[in-house]
Amino acid sequence: MKPTFTRMSAVQPPLPARRWPLWCVVGIWALVTAAGFTAIWAYGHTPGAAGRDTEDWPAASAVAPASDRPTLVMFLHPKCPCSRASLEELSRVLALYPDAFALRFVFFQPDRAEESWTQTDLWKKARNLPHAEVVTDKSAAEAKLFGALTSGDTYIYDPSGTLKFHGGLTASRGHAGDSPGQDAIRQIAQSQVPSLTRFAVFGCPIIKDTP
Repeated sequence: MKPTFTRMSAVQPPLPARRWPLWCVVGIWALVTAAGFTAIWAYGHTPGAAGRDTEDWPAASAVAPASDRPTLVMFLHPKCPCSRASLEELSRVLALYPDAFALRFVFFQPDRAEESWTQTDLWKKARNLPHAEVVTDKSAAEAKLFGALTSGDTYIYDPSGTLKFHGGLTASRGHAGDSPGQDAIRQIAQSQVPSLTRFAVFGCPIIKDTP
């Protein structure tokens, strides 16, 4: 009896994994990177909520204006990183005109927070500026009186209590450098009529319990 043989089919090697062309991978990476940069740019150039223009110094305010020079009131969240640039811009003006303004810095403090919560490096920097008074604003009572909503919101009143400028001092979030707001306060420091009296504010919300 003749032996029988079973023909074995050849084992097919596995198909190689599909590879994306290099140009495709690079293209996807470029799109993702561009989208990220666009989002960052958009965030940095999106102003905070516009506050109210309070034309006359609020009578109910516990913050006292000066009678011999313009009073600059800046509302700040003590943990807002964007507001460091606002103080830098103001410092640049004060380096040239140290006696131009009476400064009032009003720092938000939540109800449940201790006063030390407010006393950050931002607080210390503001306190060291010339003719400065630093005020703790429990529950944003003063901010609500003036109408401020965004950290860095600045109001300048003449000695009679009339509003001369309202807005921010930076051109984007956390970016120090020339800006229309800085130009306006420099002009007021020189006893000139400012070229604009309103400008956007770039910063964190004032009423915000965490940074």
